[in-house]
Order: sequence, then C-alpha cells, then structure tokens
Amino acid sequence: MRARHARAAKALDVQTEPGGEFWGWAGRTLGAPARTAAGEPAWLRLVSVPEDKASGKLWDGALDAQDAFGDLDGHRPALLAVHDAVDDGTAYRAELSSRVDQPVLSDDPILLYGLQLPDAWWNDLAGTLQKVAAVSTDRLAVRQQYMERAIPEFLGIPAPAVSCWTTAHADVHWANLTSPLRLLDWEGWGRAPEGLDAATLYSYTLLQPDTAAGVRAVFPVLGSPAGLAAQATVCAQLLQTVARGDNLALAAPLRAWTRNCAVADRLPGQPGNIGVDVARDAVRQTRWRSSLVALSAGPFRAERSLSGDGAVGAGWARGREGSRTDGRECMSPRGPRGPRGCWP
Repeated sequence: MRARHARAAKALDVQTEPGGEFWGWAGRTLGAPARTAAGEPAWLRLVSVPEDKASGKLWDGALDAQDAFGDLDGHRPALLAVHDAVDDGTAYRAELSSRVDQPVLSDDPILLYGLQLPDAWWNDLAGTLQKVAAVSTDRLAVRQQYMERAIPEFLGIPAPAVSCWTTAHADVHWANLTSPLRLLDWEGWGRAPEGLDAATLYSYTLLQPDTAAGVRAVFPVLGSPAGLAAQATVCAQLLQTVARGDNLALAAPLRAWTRNCAVADRLPGQPGNIGVDVARDAVRQTRWRSSLVALSAGPFRAERSLSGDGAVGAGWARGREGSRTDGRECMSPRGPRGPRGCWP
C-alpha cells in the first residue's frame, strides 16, 4: 500500500509529508498529509478493493458528493482529484482532498463529555443539512426493505410510514464534525427518511442530556410525526450493533427511546415529544457502563485522514466491525465490515 500510495502521489503531482500516515480498517486504506504542486495543504487517501468490487455507491460516494455538493459553502472538504489504478486483481483509488486543520469534536462517534458550542455553529449545521436535504439524487442511504425488516425486529413495531424522503449525509456523529463546522465522511450519503441526520446525531448524544437537548432544539423534526420513521430507523440500526456487542454504552437510552417510538406509533398523528427525556432519564443508568466500556474497549484503529472522506488525523475505528457503528448491513465493495461499508 505504501508503494501504491507513493505512485498515486506522483500521478497526482503532490508531495506527501512525513509523520502523518494513517491506516484504515484491515489495511485497506492509507491516508497521509500532502502538498500540491502549488503548495496547498491536502490529504491523499488511497483505497484498495478487489477489482470486481470497485463500483457502486460506497466506491463513488466521495466523487458523487463533490459533484452534488461542492464544498457546501466551506462546510465540506472539497475533493480535488481522483486517480484510479488496477494491479493483479486489486483496484486502487486515490482521493486528493482539501486538508481539514481542525480536530474532530470527539474521537468516538458517541459523545462522552459535554460540549459547549456557539449558536453560530448550530445554525451552520442546521443550514448545511438543509442544503443537503434539498439535493436530488438516486443514491439510497436507507432502503425501505431494511426498515420493514429491522424496525419490527429491534423495536417490536411495524415500520412507520415515511411521509417524506430527503437526501441525507447518513453518518452525522461527533467524530465526523469539527468546529468551525466541517462535515466529514461522505461515502454513504443518499436518500433517507426525513430527519435521519438529526436522529443520528441525537442518538450519539444520548449520554449527554444537555447537548442532546441542544440537538432537539435545533432540529424540531425530532419528536414530530414526520420524524418518527427516521428515529425508528436509527434506533434499529444502533440496536443492531448493540446486539453484536458494539455501542453498549447506548443500550439503555436506545431502549428507552425505542419505547417512546413505540408509544408514538400507537398514537398516530400525535406530535408529542418523542424521546425528549430519554437522554436525561437514561444517562444515570448508563454513565457508569460507558466508563467501563471506554476502559475495556480495544485499541483504536483505522484512518481519520484530514479529508473529505471524513478522516482528520486521529483514528477511531473500534471493535470487531470497524468504525461505522450504525448497524447497517455490510454490502461494501470492501467485504463484510462495519466502518464506512455498512448499508441497509
């Protein structure tokens, strides 16, 4: 991979910088800081997959996102160039992106401490996700078939009707956000039930009631009938990971949220505050568990690159499944795995 990375750097006319190498899951990605010929800071990420898997949504996610969104008024790291190569049955894609200098807000997708973020940051996040939602695409982040199977299995209710499908980033959590706002990791974006991004961020904030309340205040779709399908979907995705032994710190608050979703499903048309008190009520039961989980978690691995693919210099792919933690079934060109290759 190092030799291939060096060849890609030469093909893209960039110089890599020493000391900043980051490896992805199972050694299938390698990223490093670089400088363009004009001296601009960049991030060069190399992905490798079997040649017959080098296609589809995840493979083209970053490229499609650049075509659809550009840099989202500076809130998305721009993809500058791509270089593809094939050798001995393995496909390689090098993605050169603008470098993000700010660290992510959390090394873990789950927020394990309180955050004080200015109103301007929340406004930027809400506005950015609103622009994403308005983009038309035939990419799918969530499939109706997944909802119809997983929601009854993990929530015990029929999949709620989706009143509106919008475009979602589909992986908005604290390890993909910086301040000032940059939204990272665009491999899996696509159509999803309205409110999916808000529900995803809220789910990863359940251990911090004050910040969770901030998420709810900024995204009123949470707790509304229109957002029920998205909330049930995210609950199912994450409870699926809990069943596999991941995200155990979220188990209790997710189940409390699930009960509220079930109540809302039995009272159609009632706009109630679905899950308003879930974070505060459950955090007492889970805070000590999250501490134990943090102490017992295996070593961090994987790439967090400084790029539009969501990497920013300190990796966090944990556990057997890798870095994606939303429970989506793996249909990745990179084989059965968790991180960025899991989709419903």
